[in-house]
Amino acid sequence: MPVAHEREVSAVCVTISDVMTHASMMRRARDEAVAKLREFADRDGLTGIANRRYFELRLGDEFSRWQCYGGEMSMLLFDLDHFKRINDELGHLVGDTVLRVMAERVARSVRVQDVFGRFGGEEFALLPCTPFENAMRVAEKVCCAIGETPIDVKGARVPVTASVGVATSKREITSSYEALINEADAALYTAKREGRNRTVGFA
Repeated sequence: MPVAHEREVSAVCVTISDVMTHASMMRRARDEAVAKLREFADRDGLTGIANRRYFELRLGDEFSRWQCYGGEMSMLLFDLDHFKRINDELGHLVGDTVLRVMAERVARSVRVQDVFGRFGGEEFALLPCTPFENAMRVAEKVCCAIGETPIDVKGARVPVTASVGVATSKREITSSYEALINEADAALYTAKREGRNRTVGFA
């Protein structure tokens, strides 16, 4: 492009783009797009936390690491009490808001390194690499974060509580990460049977 001064060309500006530069830019754009797609694929669309597929991938990785190197590994499985009643009486849009707010509260109350995901419907899972006693304290913290304050949505104050099941991997007993899920699930249903809004550890 010519640069003119008083109708006389004083300089010429030339832009050179070679094939390698163009290919590098295209590759960078592609890598960024793939990274974004991967992030979307790992996230639950409603709450923005990890989805079940990603949670189970991380759980499998952590379980393999625990089998090789030992350490501590626990899992929390929890769901909202009487959530169907919220959907039936106040509508699914209110129910969706309750799930989003609850996920935000729990995400703020746990450590960055803990894996927190939506397991399905109103059921959620948390993976803290910590011994059983600490995991029970985390479970109580989760219960408090969820139930301490009703959720304000569309002019209604919706009280929400959760039941939490806790399980910890044990040497020569816990054979797979699926077994750990089953133990946490059994503890969760015990919490439901015992009256809800409580934490129960798998014995």
